[in-house]
Amino acid sequence: MLVEPVFIVGCPRSGTSLLSRLLRGVDEYRSTPNNPEMVWQRYLHPKLRGWRSDEIHVRDIEDIDVDEIARELDALALPADVWRLADSKMGQRLVRRLRKGWMRGVGTRAGAWLSASSAVRGRTEGRAILDKSVTNLIRLPLLERMAKHARYVYVKRNPRSNILSLMAGWQSGEFGSYRVPERLRIEGYSGDEWCFHLIDGWRNLAEAGLEEVCLQQVRRAHEKFAGDVAALGVTDRVFEIKLEVLVEETAGALRSLSEFLGLSYDRYFAAYEVGLPRVNPTSGKIERRRYEELQRSNENRLARMEGRVRKLEHALGYS
Repeated sequence: MLVEPVFIVGCPRSGTSLLSRLLRGVDEYRSTPNNPEMVWQRYLHPKLRGWRSDEIHVRDIEDIDVDEIARELDALALPADVWRLADSKMGQRLVRRLRKGWMRGVGTRAGAWLSASSAVRGRTEGRAILDKSVTNLIRLPLLERMAKHARYVYVKRNPRSNILSLMAGWQSGEFGSYRVPERLRIEGYSGDEWCFHLIDGWRNLAEAGLEEVCLQQVRRAHEKFAGDVAALGVTDRVFEIKLEVLVEETAGALRSLSEFLGLSYDRYFAAYEVGLPRVNPTSGKIERRRYEELQRSNENRLARMEGRVRKLEHALGYS
């Protein structure tokens, strides 16, 4: 069982990678790589539950090896000084080189990471785990079973912006998750892989418009998380942060976050008052002119659903 871990949760394309970047340099934590699917998918792949979805409900947990997932996440986590090096300009150049050949001679990606982790594990034993996996927004019952006194940093983004970013992500060809057992005929998308998280009822969306698919991905993920938080009684362990507030009122947002986590603001966050790092922009995945064309087209498609978008904005506190 993980003790007092911090889970960063939110929809894909909502700012979770930015929060991970800000927090993984904190000395009190050991952090897993973003979206450590090498662990999650081995135990939680939707094909193991008849391709229902990525969602985990209380009824699913008895069939999952919760302790083994916790052990593997713990083994993957690296300390803050390693992450600070990785996030430096020199470290980013090294990471890009490694990705091209992905550590030839070391073995699998998981094996390479475990080798690096084991080398520093002894001096960081006992530090809390920090984990960011966007699919965890729809896995709260599992996280609660796997961890003791877990805290959750829950990232929100305006649904309109989140949906548009998801649409661009689908169209970029960079975010395929699954080759599902149904043929996809999604209007506005030419690929054959489902992208991002697989929600309950996804088969009903296999021939829908892309704007409908992405709206449902956002709506369903937030609804499930809110329902799970209420049912499990963990409201006091959830810190909600809006991406827009983090960007526009950085100092205030990070002060509140540091208080929730019991961290020193001056030591870890004051430096970000002059600017936040730029993390994982969708526009970087697509040639710029093509991205702008897709953005205009997607905005027009989303306009067909204006009433439903506004309803979702209201539900998530954006009206």
